[in-house]
Amino acid sequence: MTDVDQRIHQYADEVYESVVRWRRDFHLHPELGNQEVRTSQIVAEHLRAIGVDEVYEHLAGGTGVLGVIHGAQPGPTVGLRADMDALPIREDTGLPFASTDTTQWGNQGTVPVMHACGHDMHTAMLMGAAQVIVRLRDRLKGKVLLVFQPAEEGWSSDWVGKSGAARFVEEPLYRQNQPDAMFGQHIWYYAPRGSVGRLGVLPGQVGYCMDIVKITVHGQSAHGNRPWMGRDSIMAAAQIITALQTIPSKNTDIYKNSVSVTMGVIKGGTKFNVVADTTEIEGALRFTDRTSRAYMEQRFTDIITHTAEAMGCTVDIQMTYVPGLYNDPALLERTQRNLDQLFGEGVFTQDPALSFANLDDYSWYTEDCPGLFYGLSIAWPEDDPHETIPNHNPRFDPNEEAMRNGVKALAASAIKYADQ
Repeated sequence: MTDVDQRIHQYADEVYESVVRWRRDFHLHPELGNQEVRTSQIVAEHLRAIGVDEVYEHLAGGTGVLGVIHGAQPGPTVGLRADMDALPIREDTGLPFASTDTTQWGNQGTVPVMHACGHDMHTAMLMGAAQVIVRLRDRLKGKVLLVFQPAEEGWSSDWVGKSGAARFVEEPLYRQNQPDAMFGQHIWYYAPRGSVGRLGVLPGQVGYCMDIVKITVHGQSAHGNRPWMGRDSIMAAAQIITALQTIPSKNTDIYKNSVSVTMGVIKGGTKFNVVADTTEIEGALRFTDRTSRAYMEQRFTDIITHTAEAMGCTVDIQMTYVPGLYNDPALLERTQRNLDQLFGEGVFTQDPALSFANLDDYSWYTEDCPGLFYGLSIAWPEDDPHETIPNHNPRFDPNEEAMRNGVKALAASAIKYADQ
């Protein structure tokens, strides 16, 4: 362990109680995508207070924050990312800092709000890591970008527009400071008990690429006792949903690509005895082979369009692409050495049980530079009575002790990057 490693441990342990306090405050006052006004203000004020060299607000749709820390020596630019948004879920944890907030959310009207995915932890950990990095500015070569991103979960209830990362990478300020490497992490809820604070990352493609899809089927109304005088959009929608399942079953090379088609919402009709003129379907097309994107999307739209035509209907199709997570193998090897030096072997691992393998819009940052996205275990001890509750659940209650190593991993990934 080097002097820098010792200082990272010391400074991260000193800021840990503040990290817990920030996390609980964000949890008590959650904000949905592109509504993170209070959260982003707290973040920006903190960055200025600890001496971050440049702090920019109102980015990526209005609530994104970018901080830039300049090292004492020239060198590369390293980015660190945290997402800030919560979810439209009514909390049922019973915690003293549980959310009771509600807000307006697109076409859903008034909804409850909860941090049920750990973004409150992500934001607090990056605030803590920023404080550690500023104190180690004398050992920093190059620059560190602190990316506090809105709207990872999407910025509206009906998925109109780009997510926060897709908007952030288009910001001129971000492009002017284009990182040479990008790091992020996500709390990992399926990690085995007793593993809190351990981190996992696998090289290469992990999880799916995804197209978020909204299909509007247009038919023609008629009385239910004269259905031949209308064009039934509900019937067409049902045929479309069924036909789309032929993509993974009949149109996919299962030895090269894993594909799923999930339609999670269908809404249509106004009354039992009226042929529905409009039906909406929402869902997602997922695939692991990013080179198959053009074929998958074309097959998807062809099936929808022609099935609707066969039923006498027309369709409008909206598709929002999110690239799959890709962990750069060379960057992983480099970071493995750095974090093994910090933690000792066995904390930063390539264990599939600890590695984040879901979709996250962090992937947009690594379209232009190498990146790594860690899983951070929030598991409770073996003998702890807490249940293992997955994220996006009203009773989601992670082990906060994970944040101690989360701060250290983020800080070390940035500070030690230029040492290899």
